[in-house]
Amino acid sequence: MRYLALDLGSTYTKAALMADGTALRQISLPTPGPAHTEDGRYEIDAEAYWAQVKSLLEDLRRDGASALLMSTQMHGCVLTDDAFRPVTPYISWRDGLAAASLPVIRERLGEEAVLPSGVKLKGSLALCALLARVMRGEALPARARLCTLGGYMIGRLTSRHVCHMTNAAPTGLADVRGGCWNLPLLERAGLDLRLPRLVCDVQPVGQWRGMAVYPDLGDQQVCAAGATLTPERSLHVSVGTAGLIGALTARWESGPYENRPWLTPGRYLRTISGLPGGRHMAGLAHLVGALARQFGASAEEDAVWAFLTACFPEEPPAADPWQRLTLPPRQWVAGLYADFAEAYRIAAEQLALPIRQLAFSGGCAARNPALRQAVCRAFGCADPGRDNDAMHGLAAVAAALREQ
Repeated sequence: MRYLALDLGSTYTKAALMADGTALRQISLPTPGPAHTEDGRYEIDAEAYWAQVKSLLEDLRRDGASALLMSTQMHGCVLTDDAFRPVTPYISWRDGLAAASLPVIRERLGEEAVLPSGVKLKGSLALCALLARVMRGEALPARARLCTLGGYMIGRLTSRHVCHMTNAAPTGLADVRGGCWNLPLLERAGLDLRLPRLVCDVQPVGQWRGMAVYPDLGDQQVCAAGATLTPERSLHVSVGTAGLIGALTARWESGPYENRPWLTPGRYLRTISGLPGGRHMAGLAHLVGALARQFGASAEEDAVWAFLTACFPEEPPAADPWQRLTLPPRQWVAGLYADFAEAYRIAAEQLALPIRQLAFSGGCAARNPALRQAVCRAFGCADPGRDNDAMHGLAAVAAALREQ
């Protein structure tokens, strides 16, 4: 079976022609940049995003494929008209406009309003991003179609208004266990939107160029699928642009974590997000590069990363943070990795599950073996030595479809 795999990430848009889990051809392009970021906004031209995706798919489909599977970044949204022409930009999960409005949103909706979605009330939810704009006096088009990022691409490809539960839940507007939209919450929020048909399993939702188009799957779940997690014992550690952890379980419980839906009903990824990730590593790389230039080095990006990925921890960092500043640079960076890893270990304890092994995904984890070793040391686990990116995950999804 040949199929197209599409991964709409926060940093790169990747597309590949796949067969039996192997990429025959793969193309990777930087994700279109934000149109503007004033007031904490992170908005991307939805037409430019679509043009990039369409160009990639048109190029790859010429080699023959029978299906299109996709993995997408979550939480964001774009509003469209009936023809799926965007009437707003794509509002990313990185949008920060709602941060200042959260106290008012919380008072208006209630702290537990979004719990049926399995998520916490936070600014990255599409619900909060849209409400924040309304509170600033920005009128949303009446009866516009709410689309997740992947749902928007599906609409442009097939004219079908659908989205998968893994992407619906992070909008804050879904009822995961009910398998439906939380319409009372939409009414309470005062948002006049048309919601897509909700899909809770992995079945075709339309056709494009003779190919079966499958629903948009959340990138966290797709990467975890590639890791073949042992329920409640394997910890999926995703270190990409953002950092998060998740463990597969059949239990929906309350705690300091989110209950994110799995690819099929009845299982959840017990998740903690907001952990150190690629953005933190980018800051460290910038600092190391600046110091290297002070010493007369050229500090090219590859040289900076070669240094950072070789800073393997040899011993626990000094307890006194000021004493760390006197250490050699490699030990100093290794100490920061140990702090990074400790944040993940502490978060994992909050999942209240008997974790025994790790599975990594995300570009930051794949690029930095020293950081991975620090995380493994914190957990007392061996490095599995395998990266579970979205293409591996989509290959696992395709294999499962073949067995049905």
